[in-house]
Order: sequence, then structure tokens, then C-alpha cells
Amino acid sequence: MKRLTIIFSILLSLIVFTNCENANVTNLKKEVKVANASCPQNSGMAGDLLSVKYQEKENRVILYYSVNEELSRGLFIKSNKEKLLKQFRLTLSTSESQQMLKDIVNAEASLMLVFKSPSTGKTIKFELPYEELKEIKNNPLSKTEIYKMILENSVDVQNSSMPMKVDEGMVQTKVTIVDDNLVYYYELDENLYDIKTMKKMPVELKDGIREELKNLRRDPSVQRDLQMLNALGMGFIYRYYGNNSKDYVDVLFTPEELADFMR
Repeated sequence: MKRLTIIFSILLSLIVFTNCENANVTNLKKEVKVANASCPQNSGMAGDLLSVKYQEKENRVILYYSVNEELSRGLFIKSNKEKLLKQFRLTLSTSESQQMLKDIVNAEASLMLVFKSPSTGKTIKFELPYEELKEIKNNPLSKTEIYKMILENSVDVQNSSMPMKVDEGMVQTKVTIVDDNLVYYYELDENLYDIKTMKKMPVELKDGIREELKNLRRDPSVQRDLQMLNALGMGFIYRYYGNNSKDYVDVLFTPEELADFMR
């Protein structure tokens, strides 16, 4: 009788364990259904999230994206793949995605990302196994890491529209992060601008940019960048360089100075 009792106890434990697994999968299915109902939705640099599905046989959640045109031009370039995965890790770190991530990990499921170019129809897939998702859940990004990644994504988006004409004889060519500064590069037509003269008037140049920043206090994208720079202790550098000589002049705004332009 005692042996029979032990067997029943073991069977009961297995039933309870199975029910827990089923409950986790059930919760995941509910979360997927809710997420899918909110599609399509913009996902920043990754493009638009079109739908969310659950594959029961594979125990896998699939996110279907329509990639924005800037990225779709080089969809299969390694650097862009890395940017997409980087963007997605950032997405998983946001409070809005925490419940979905938790449910996927609890169900010991995997996650597949499917990116499709609307212009070419090309598709690329990435799969994040359960172990990797668990690591992301257990080691969330710090606020500093999140701000840094958001800033890097912002730089990527801005560079996707470069070069961009700013004024007659002035073209913005790129934006980069150099040490503790966000650097904006402007190429000047030396038939219209004298770099040597500009080097002699740094105060006037800075005053002109300061007025522009004051006028952008209501621009949400500028305010977002300023807040992130402030949190990271970073400043601005505006570098103006000649199209022929490549000689340049820098106008620097320290983190303390930028704080004056935050609302």
C-alpha cells in the first residue's frame, strides 16, 4: 500500500507540473492574441510590426515586420542585420514588452523575427532561442545602455537621409558619436564660405547655433536627443569643413550648455 501511495504521489506531481506548463502556454497564447490585435504598429527603426503569431508545434512566437525603406535597401548587409537585432533587444527592454518576454520565457518558447522589404519582397529571418531570451529577461539593459542604444538608433536614422542640403553651399553629410559628443558634419562650398574667416569668429558662430536651438525647444525629436545626451553626460559638436581643403572649424556645446535648451 505504501508503494502504491508513492506512485500516486509521483503521478500527481507530474499532473501538476504538466498543468503548470499548459498554463504558461495558455498565458502566452493570450498575450500573443492581445499583441496581434494591436497590429499594425510602428516599431521605430525596425519598421512596422504587421502581426504576431504563435506556432504551437514549434512552441515559437513569430513577429512579422515590414522593414522601412532605408533599411530594406541593404536588408541582407551584415551591419543592417546587427542593427535590426540591436533594435529588437532594445524593444524587449522596454516596459511595454516585458510581459510578452516574461510569458515567452515562462513557456520556454523561442522567438522568430521575420523582416520583409515592401519594395523588393525579400525576406530575412532571425530566431532567438529560449536560452537567449532568458538571458535578456534576467539581464535587462540599464537606463544608460538604453539611452545609448536609442541615441545610436537615432544617429542611424538621421544618417539614412544624408547627405542633406541645409542652405546654399552647405550640406549636412553625417552624424556620428565621437567620445562624449554627438558630432554633426557640414560640408561647405569654399566658393561661398571662407573657413579661415570662420575660425576667427567662433563666438558669432556659436551665437547663431544657440538661437537655432532656442527655436527648437518645441521640437519633440530635438528634446528627446537633448534629454538622452543630458543623461549620458554628452555634448554637441558642429563641424564645418571645406569641400576642397577639408579644413574645418568646430563649435562645441557642453552638456551643461545643452541643458539650457531643455524644456
